[in-house]
Amino acid sequence: MQWYKVLKQSQQRDSQLFLKLLKTTVDQLFQEDKLMSEVHIEKLLEKGIPGTVEILKPMINRLVQTKGVMNVSEKIVATDTRWSYEFARGLGFQNVPDSIIEVIATDAYWSYCFAKGLGFKNVPNSIVQGIATNAEWSYYFAKGLGFQDVPDFIVQRIATNAEWSYEFARGLGFKNVPDFIVQRIATDAYWSYKFAEGLGFKNVPKIIMGRIEDIHAMV
Repeated sequence: MQWYKVLKQSQQRDSQLFLKLLKTTVDQLFQEDKLMSEVHIEKLLEKGIPGTVEILKPMINRLVQTKGVMNVSEKIVATDTRWSYEFARGLGFQNVPDSIIEVIATDAYWSYCFAKGLGFKNVPNSIVQGIATNAEWSYYFAKGLGFQDVPDFIVQRIATNAEWSYEFARGLGFKNVPDFIVQRIATDAYWSYKFAEGLGFKNVPKIIMGRIEDIHAMV
């Protein structure tokens, strides 16, 4: 195909020209309702020129949707977190290639979904690290673990948000709540009150009472 030869030549000579020609080619193929072959996509990805994946993304999506994620090469699947997750799910979350796991681990939501697919057991550390980039999904991961044996760095991420800190404390039955979780809750008057309420307003930490009293003093 002439367009492919032109792209490969430009890829070797001028990356900016290559990206412009690639965008034009993808747009033209879409207008003609044509699908770029799997082999061509793989070859165009080989050099790893920044911006290539983004331009090819619509074509990759169409290819995967047409052939099915399990019938597309691992290299193409690994260009996208969603397709990587779907590929792992297609494998029953067993014997998933490291390259696919690494891609999933770049996104907190898909990392959580992967951990859930494993039943929250024997979750790869890279996936847990991916979850730990987001407070909400860190909380749901802790919940998936039954709030037992939650990694410290997951709890620390939860502690960056008052609402999820409160939810974590509630998940613990308001018992043995880590100090840094209580301290984060104390940064917000509403969640401080809810925390005190969860304790039945008994033995409420001073830092929480202080926050509630400060608000009452302002009313």
